[in-house]
Amino acid sequence: MNEQPTAIVTGGASGIGLALCQELTQSGIHTVMADINQERLEQASWRIRDAGGSIEPRWLDVSKAEEVKRVVQDTVKKHGRLDYMFNNAGISVSAEVRDMSLEHWQRLLDVNLNGVIYGSISAYEVMIEQGHGHIVNISSLQGIIPLSLSVGYTTTKYGVVGFSLALRPEAAFYGVGVTVVCPGFIETEILNDQPFINIDKKKLLSASPRKKMCPQKCARKIVRGVNSNKPMIMVPFYSYMIWVAHRIFPFIMPMVNHRLIKNNRDCKFLSS
Repeated sequence: MNEQPTAIVTGGASGIGLALCQELTQSGIHTVMADINQERLEQASWRIRDAGGSIEPRWLDVSKAEEVKRVVQDTVKKHGRLDYMFNNAGISVSAEVRDMSLEHWQRLLDVNLNGVIYGSISAYEVMIEQGHGHIVNISSLQGIIPLSLSVGYTTTKYGVVGFSLALRPEAAFYGVGVTVVCPGFIETEILNDQPFINIDKKKLLSASPRKKMCPQKCARKIVRGVNSNKPMIMVPFYSYMIWVAHRIFPFIMPMVNHRLIKNNRDCKFLSS
């Protein structure tokens, strides 16, 4: 068996995924960077390769179970092992539920939830057989805190948390670790890439913290937590504090959500 550890990172060409690829390759781990954006994939992989990292770009649509399994199987066939599976690919939609189509819901479920399940199950089969490995599923702060105006995203991220925490005890019997990550506000392109449907984008973005954690720092904390076999990683630290406050004072989030909805509807009314 090849002695060099091997990892797969989905959604690896930008944001947290790219930072994870950089962090892993700097640690001497051969990393398969899987992404659906071919242009970003080529540019990001060249940057890591130029920096001396062992990177392998691979186009992937995580909503296709057979394609995810093929990437996992090809990686194991080529390198003889799979040590880490980072299911990071995700999309978002900002909209009230009344303005979302079934196509929006289906795409969110296919990428954010099914994509994580496909990656986890494909890697799990390999890791059980080899007797080791770690599955890391990237959820969100919205996977533990309900947020209106992005109900579809919140729904899928709650599913990722539940799936991961329930799988963890089962996987432990086979020497396989499972960790779920709940990032808060990280400096990524997901908010700029997503559609805004009957939502004042500028107003919504202005409600988020101006100072966000850089992806590189986020990735370092994630890898450190994975190496410690943590069940759940919350970054930045305020994500943990918000979660604790939500559990102790469950009336806070309904008030926050009410304000978000009212502000958005008032803004649309004034601009109409």
